[in-house]
Amino acid sequence: MLASGHTLRAKELFEAAKAAIPPRQQEHAVLSPMTMKQAAADVSMGLGQTYMIEKKWDNAEEHLSEAVTVAEGAAGSTHPLVAAPLVLLAECYVKTQRFLLAEGLYRKALQLLGLGGPSSKKWPEEAFHPTMAAFACWRYSQLLAVMPQRTTETGEWSERAHALWSQACTFPLEVALGRQDALKGTSSKGSGAAIHLQARRLVICYPVSPSVSAAS
Repeated sequence: MLASGHTLRAKELFEAAKAAIPPRQQEHAVLSPMTMKQAAADVSMGLGQTYMIEKKWDNAEEHLSEAVTVAEGAAGSTHPLVAAPLVLLAECYVKTQRFLLAEGLYRKALQLLGLGGPSSKKWPEEAFHPTMAAFACWRYSQLLAVMPQRTTETGEWSERAHALWSQACTFPLEVALGRQDALKGTSSKGSGAAIHLQARRLVICYPVSPSVSAAS
């Protein structure tokens, strides 16, 4: 629903879900404590994304920070599950001009996904969907593109993003996530996308226009 543009209805559902989750996230008669914590993190992340759409950055930051904390409690601070809310929180920092804080979160998220260098842990393919990893790489490359003397790194992360994206999608990455220079305000920001934490994948917002060409 969030990806289809029904932001207000999505927010209502996320708020209702948040109210229904037991405070200790471990008192459900059927679901395991870990499942409940993952659900709680997903709800907080969903709320954060609705506030991002509304450009209410303080509210978004509050819920995304909570999502990071709950996800760490559910899976551990080094699990790739934590990367999703980290990337969104970093994006929130970018929108509020806190570029250095954003870069730190992007780098941490990429390391959790096994993409941050030789010390990164390698996870099995089912740990996360390629679109989620591509999203992290591309958002980081878009940030680097507006930072001085980061041209080489920008190209490297852009290349990684495209390679990961092509594993799952047949349309250009830029259609959904915007062109490389999107943060400069000189080109399309893309149709957008939402992250589904428990599915560990990106959900593309619609409509996706095939007329948008890939960046060269």
